Amino acid sequence: MVARARQMLVHSQLSTNIKLVSQESKGFSDLIDETAKNFLEQVKEISLDNFLISTDKSELDNLAEDIELLTLKVTSDIQYDLEDNTFVAEGNAKISVSGGILIADRIEFSRNNKKLTAKGNVSFEKGNQYFRAGRFNYSFTERKGELIDAYGVLNVRSLNQDFNFPSDPNIEDRVLINNKLYLNEGYEINFPNLKSNINNINSNIDIDNKINSWRFQSASIIILQDTWESEEINFTNDPFNPIQFSIKAKDVIASKKDNVFVLTSNKTRLIFDRRLTIPIGEKTFYSEKQDQENKWKLGFDSKDRQGIYISRSLDDIDFGPNNIKLSLSPQFLIQRSIISDPNFSSDSFGLIADIKGSELGWDFIINNNFSTLQFDQIDQGYRFSADFKRELSLPKIKDMSLNIFSAYRYLAWNGTLGETEINSANGAFLEKNGQFNYRDIKNSYNVRLGAAEYYSEELNSNQLASNFRSSFFGSIASEYQIWRDSSKVSDESIYEYLPDVIDSNISFKTYISLGLFKYSNGDSQSFIMLSAGPELRLGKLKRRFLDYTKFSVMPAIKIKSGQSPFKFDNSIDLKSINFSIKQQLYGPIILSTDFALNIDSFSSNYGKMFGTKMGILLKKRAYELGLAYNPDNGGGGIFFRLNGFNFDKSKVNLF
Repeated sequence: MVARARQMLVHSQLSTNIKLVSQESKGFSDLIDETAKNFLEQVKEISLDNFLISTDKSELDNLAEDIELLTLKVTSDIQYDLEDNTFVAEGNAKISVSGGILIADRIEFSRNNKKLTAKGNVSFEKGNQYFRAGRFNYSFTERKGELIDAYGVLNVRSLNQDFNFPSDPNIEDRVLINNKLYLNEGYEINFPNLKSNINNINSNIDIDNKINSWRFQSASIIILQDTWESEEINFTNDPFNPIQFSIKAKDVIASKKDNVFVLTSNKTRLIFDRRLTIPIGEKTFYSEKQDQENKWKLGFDSKDRQGIYISRSLDDIDFGPNNIKLSLSPQFLIQRSIISDPNFSSDSFGLIADIKGSELGWDFIINNNFSTLQFDQIDQGYRFSADFKRELSLPKIKDMSLNIFSAYRYLAWNGTLGETEINSANGAFLEKNGQFNYRDIKNSYNVRLGAAEYYSEELNSNQLASNFRSSFFGSIASEYQIWRDSSKVSDESIYEYLPDVIDSNISFKTYISLGLFKYSNGDSQSFIMLSAGPELRLGKLKRRFLDYTKFSVMPAIKIKSGQSPFKFDNSIDLKSINFSIKQQLYGPIILSTDFALNIDSFSSNYGKMFGTKMGILLKKRAYELGLAYNPDNGGGGIFFRLNGFNFDKSKVNLF
């Protein structure tokens, strides 16, 4: 067959253009003449009428004028036609189409069957998307193709742009360069009542609920006109092998919905370190940022729910065109039902109902928290808060916000005085936050001016009182880096427990705050507070035992005048020391604790600890899992995070 083929062999690489036909198309015989005149380049213009491949000039002239134009530029070492009307490109064969590049050892176009076949070391690259396969088949008549033994890199951040969906042109990617990992984004779940800072091993982690790049592999991916399908695809966010985390998705369908790339999996499993497998059922992933919180949550609330409970987030209910949503999370109070309600009455159930959205330039969130659904106990089992925020741009004062708030039975914590309850609060405040550097000193500040009506516990009794409060608060936090270990580490093993290299350092931090408060009953209070101390971060978290320590100690002194009529905002603990400790024990296990100690010898709470947060973290390069507990308010929960990276096609090898 090959011996009888019309072969066109040249000393340099041949180039062929395959196009949807316009009226100026040249006939095939004219192209042969032109080939003789230009030995280095041959141009074939082939028509696709509903993906019909043809070289008949009369047929081309009858094509409709509104046919979409598509250009395929083919280059290879050898190009020829077989007897069965098949065009063949061999040896470094390459097709350029719509900004993408398809490369294979051999590419065939069958004019009779209207099929394209690429065999041997097949790869396709467009923008930041990269695919490889053992074989690629595509039928132009059926508009259906298949990637066999496929693997590659899917870059979510630029997916819309690379495949011509609307995208943000201002977004910049960071990639894996010279074996250096750059942590860019990730996917984080904070389960209920988790208020611990256990996860901030590195201080430069930004959370955006999205992972930028995924490596994937599949035995077969079916490409249809509007969707991609596969019986099974494995994904990993991990740039290195062996991988620490992967997602096995079955019955996968990927499509475009409302200009967003959506991937759904009927059966999904999370696999940790290739050992532990957790089924999570049906799952949906988006190319743009979406609310992708875990549906099921496990929490601990000793005050309102008497212990352990589970909840499930329902699908949001949309209202109106301004993205106003109602989020419902029913709860089953496990510990309460076992101890005090074995008959599973309405007292064994709770509910979180949040309304979020934007209207007339205001962003708002309204939280309704029911710790019981028993009607005669609703008044003691319901908490409410509402916040409305609007960004302002005033002359010479930019980036300021106006906040209006309302609350019912709001819980507040005030040092060694403990937890207090604000029965109701209604007010507003202006707030401005910012950052600036002065030489080598990093600074951040907050200024707040407010007024509100409070109905809350009195300072020296359990009685409730109502007062109008006007207030001013300002603070500035500063950090000066005394020493930093800037030595470079190129060994990939440094990334076993961390997504980024730790820079050991010693810093000196200060925090200064000022508060002025005036109450309608004639009371007033004011204070100025100064806190300062060192922070040490030592170790690389590379070895398995005690190779990471983060420790800070911040003594604080507060000078106060006057007294508040309320318990929740009375300035106390005039002398204290704040501690923060994080310590690797063994391998990925890290203990974390934050607490403060009252050292005011004139205080009745001298020697008492407050603000305690405790946690244990399992920290790996690709994921983090933590358990936190706050003994002050009896709250706790689980923290889970998948780290997100950007990496290039050099990390596409099978995993």
